[in-house]
Amino acid sequence: MKDPYVYKGTNILVNTLNIKEYNHLEFVEKEITTVRLKDIASGLLTEGFYDVDHYKQFHHYIFRDIYPWAGKFRTINIVKNEAALNGYPLEFMDYESVRAHLIWIFSLMNEYQWESFNVVEQTH
Repeated sequence: MKDPYVYKGTNILVNTLNIKEYNHLEFVEKEITTVRLKDIASGLLTEGFYDVDHYKQFHHYIFRDIYPWAGKFRTINIVKNEAALNGYPLEFMDYESVRAHLIWIFSLMNEYQWESFNVVEQTH
């Protein structure tokens, strides 16, 4: 099966910047997503009910400047060499299970009494 997520004959993810060199794409992805994640950590997109659509909004915001499928569900299974794991290939969840798994996770999250949650920093 042809993988619509990579350039033909490579393992380089198709990207809106048309970067076809793996290390360069990894660097650019890291730089862009770091800025986007800082925005989210500052409160952007954090209001509202957490569900599949909200999750897709996060994904779209984080990756929209890099990947044309940002915020959309995959149509095939994927494996990606992960820079955070020293290039070790990471196999992602079966694409047909993603929506159901997210629904389950968000149902648990939305049942939790977050107002009683308290993070205590410990110093040694």
